[in-house]
Amino acid sequence: MNDVYRKPMLPETLKKLINNLLLAKNAKSVESPKSGGLLGMDLPDTEAQLFEIDAYPLLDLEVGIQVTGSEDILHNIYSNLKEQGITADLAIIQKAHESGDWKTVEKYTHKIKGGACYGTVRLYYALLYMERYLKAGHSNCAERLYTQMLRVIDETVIYLDTHF
Repeated sequence: MNDVYRKPMLPETLKKLINNLLLAKNAKSVESPKSGGLLGMDLPDTEAQLFEIDAYPLLDLEVGIQVTGSEDILHNIYSNLKEQGITADLAIIQKAHESGDWKTVEKYTHKIKGGACYGTVRLYYALLYMERYLKAGHSNCAERLYTQMLRVIDETVIYLDTHF
């Protein structure tokens, strides 16, 4: 046991714990960002590293089951992620992007990310990088991160549709 957490566990504490578990699981194959890289909190040190996202697996079922406790619960979460999180919120994100409203893109990216911490590793990082990059006040790579995020969302949904 490395850490101690008291009840009640706050959602932010739980997210940090899950993120740390994902980072530790993928540490051998993927260089994960430090908590405060040069670009900002939860971001890597360089903009180029923001686009090395394909090194993360699309899905780590073991992590999802470990977090939820059962594959049945995990299936329900994935279904809700696709139907409620991604479908509804993605439309808002795309509309905000069309009007150049990056604050709304950041807000709804954060919202989807909350449901992407159950083993959808690549999606989680695509959303994390988009959200944190904008939150840190950067804009140079925002369009590329947006395109990357949409690609990873599509890949994840297709994967979940064909495997679940």
